Amino acid sequence: MHLTTIHNLQKDILPAIKNTILVLTFKIDEFKDIIKVSRTHLQDAVPIPLSLEFEVYKKQLEVSEKRIIDSFEELLNISLGGTAVGTGINAPKNFSELAINQLSKITGFSFTRNPVQAEGISSHNVIVKISGILKLLALSLMNMANDIRWMGSGPKAGLGELILPENEPGSSIMPGKINQTQAEMLIQVCIQVIGNDSVITMAEGYGNVMDLNVAKPIMIVSLLESIELLTNAINSFSEFCLIGLKPNKERIEQLLEQNLMVVTNLSKIIGYDKASEIAKEAYRTGKTIKKIVEEMDLDIEIEDVLNPKKRI
Repeated sequence: MHLTTIHNLQKDILPAIKNTILVLTFKIDEFKDIIKVSRTHLQDAVPIPLSLEFEVYKKQLEVSEKRIIDSFEELLNISLGGTAVGTGINAPKNFSELAINQLSKITGFSFTRNPVQAEGISSHNVIVKISGILKLLALSLMNMANDIRWMGSGPKAGLGELILPENEPGSSIMPGKINQTQAEMLIQVCIQVIGNDSVITMAEGYGNVMDLNVAKPIMIVSLLESIELLTNAINSFSEFCLIGLKPNKERIEQLLEQNLMVVTNLSKIIGYDKASEIAKEAYRTGKTIKKIVEEMDLDIEIEDVLNPKKRI
């Protein structure tokens, strides 16, 4: 269980994460001068650099990468030679040390002997920990996929801030429709991984009775499935969606011009209540914040205060 887990993490998922971090780095540089409307509670909020939103995704993947690597120390601690219940009964003298040393030579991994071998036989909480890390990774990936498909919604009646690659015709009934299949694929994989984590958690809780966890098979099968699914999904999403993302600059500028929340910059000058009145008036009349302020003839450097590129 420990050997296959650490092998597959090193061989598969860590390279996939590292490659995606590299792609995100390119996107951050590509998007660095683009300012857009942020959203909280799915409502328009203050301006934000598009690159900053992608820095969030990158940071979350870097954290997941570190968590996986940090878990190796626990995975390398094994109970080989503990036999049935961790007492080492019927094993030759020094078998545990000899076998673990030989295993380390064969695999290249620096395995160590669990000083309480019974612990590694009755419980597999390190497997639960790895699954939990993969669940957190899945939640970060789901966040990224959902954001990107929201920003790519449209092309006419949605946000339309991102132009997603057209990998295949997306509708059997609506000609010319392109669906966000890569984001949808990644989200479904993440849902499965979260489900696998629940299975592994239950297997540790219900299978771990007295001196042996009898649910080892379902734990390792579920964990290896999560690793394989995430690896393939991350690689596919990076190749067929992330790397080909393009900003719809015209649409981004249009939404930014209409954004009412640039009024936030006025709060410290004219007060929250007055700024709120301006926002409501702009919404009621369909005018921009800038136009309302101009009509009020306030003694304010409008171009400076309401310029989102200067106030982020």
